[in-house]
Amino acid sequence: MLSGAYFSPTANANGWHNTDVAIAFSATDNLSGIDAVSPDIVVTTDGAASITVRTSTDGIAQGCADAARHTYFNCLLTVSQGPIIAQIWADAHEFDAYTPPLTLVQCRDNAMDLHNNAVGRELANIPCSSPPTLTSEQCCQRNVINALKTERLEMISGGALIPTGGCAVTITPP
Repeated sequence: MLSGAYFSPTANANGWHNTDVAIAFSATDNLSGIDAVSPDIVVTTDGAASITVRTSTDGIAQGCADAARHTYFNCLLTVSQGPIIAQIWADAHEFDAYTPPLTLVQCRDNAMDLHNNAVGRELANIPCSSPPTLTSEQCCQRNVINALKTERLEMISGGALIPTGGCAVTITPP
């Protein structure tokens, strides 16, 4: 979450700025880290009663947890709705996520999500026979964790699409 905004120069004794003001933003996330923060801005116009909206993106986006989340959801959706409905729904979601033209980052994100969604639908067809009392949620959970460990899933790191080997993710069934 955004945790700070830093102004340069600082405000005068009355709390006002009478020159252009540079604003730098910071963010913290003690669970997954920060992936991106809105870029710094310079306010050059009268800003009385104005609002500036800025965001941060946590480290879950495009990482191991995101890969596991997409895969697990598609496994569960396939078990409950069948592979055709699951693919139609998941693909529609991915293709509706961005408005063309897509940036390179958005193309990588879509490629990652589409790959992990497809693996999730495949994992729904892998039976869990040991122990025989596993629910479909537990079976999907086990299969997704195995897919993470064996690098069947993909994530984005340093701007590149890479296998998820070495990820440690806990999946809690809904």
